[in-house]
Amino acid sequence: MVLAALLITLVDPGTLSQYGSGFGAMLMMLVVGMPLYICASASTPLAASFLLAGLSPGVVLVFLLAGPATNIAGVGILVKELGLKTVVAYLSGIAITSVGLGLLVDAVIPAHWITVPNLSAHTDEMLLIQWLCLAVLAVLSIPALRKYYA
Repeated sequence: MVLAALLITLVDPGTLSQYGSGFGAMLMMLVVGMPLYICASASTPLAASFLLAGLSPGVVLVFLLAGPATNIAGVGILVKELGLKTVVAYLSGIAITSVGLGLLVDAVIPAHWITVPNLSAHTDEMLLIQWLCLAVLAVLSIPALRKYYA
């Protein structure tokens, strides 16, 4: 979540659009996503920030499929338990399937269907809603934090 927030804040929308779509961008997402230790719930806001930054839905799908399925620690354990040949086949299958589905999604979904909203236009009402949501989240988090740190 922190990585997604930093990406949305620091990367101007459209910056990643130079890498936007295509096979090269999907390979880039494989290189970024496969070694990360990221779960499916953490990769979702990061994927949304990738969309807002200008990547195509197919490229983002590659990240969503490859990221949670692989990570350095898990690969190390798999090599130890199953052998290098099996792990290479596993990673190859994930890579080929992810890129294939990413290319399919980019072929089916036109780029103009994805629009980047104007995130800089904050109204006073929107700011009030954001602060109220933050307050509700903080209040709801207190019991869980108390249990965890007690």
